[in-house]
Amino acid sequence: MGRRSGPSATGPTISRLRRLAGADHPDVAESLQNLASVLARSEDDRPRAERLYRESLAMHRTIYGDQHPHVATLLSNLAHLLQRMGQLEEAESLYRESLTIRRQYLGDRHPNLANSLYNLANLLVERGEVAAAEPLAGEALEILRQSLPEGDQRTHLVASLLGGCLIELGRYEEAEALLVDSLPVLEAARGLDNPATQKTLRRLVRLYEEWGKEEDAAAYRAQLGTAG
Repeated sequence: MGRRSGPSATGPTISRLRRLAGADHPDVAESLQNLASVLARSEDDRPRAERLYRESLAMHRTIYGDQHPHVATLLSNLAHLLQRMGQLEEAESLYRESLTIRRQYLGDRHPNLANSLYNLANLLVERGEVAAAEPLAGEALEILRQSLPEGDQRTHLVASLLGGCLIELGRYEEAEALLVDSLPVLEAARGLDNPATQKTLRRLVRLYEEWGKEEDAAAYRAQLGTAG
């Protein structure tokens, strides 16, 4: 029989690593984090992934200290999982802690800081706190425009989120510029049926419906109907 791989074979591997390296060795903490990342992809395995992320996070705090970039990464990963599980209040707290650490270590111009800003803004939008999300998304977009090549899809993913915020705030012209510019980039990079592209299309439909431009809304509504 061939060698087993995947999450079912990783538990014994971590147990052996604990025995060989010690329970608080960085390699053990990293292995727990990697296994949690795999398990987090399956809805049924997310409770186990949460436990492993928490164990790895506690180990990272012990090994590196509370303000280390590795801790910021674990905080962000756990927050993302909790967001998917509907635990939004704790997820927000973890995102904010991760953002504070990254701003301290990376400064105000690093793409990873933009990622933390985007994650927090996205969660706030999910919680209906659009006014609080808008400046975070705006800061993330400014960072990415200055640090990534022109046309990078990550920039336009953030621009789409910011555009959605601006619709809710009644700033239609600003939202239109961002969303119309972002849609073709996301479609080319990810395809029309990708969730990010679909969300941008829905935002454009919502924009033009709110703006009273039904002909434009209908055009983008038709594009939504051709996906899949």
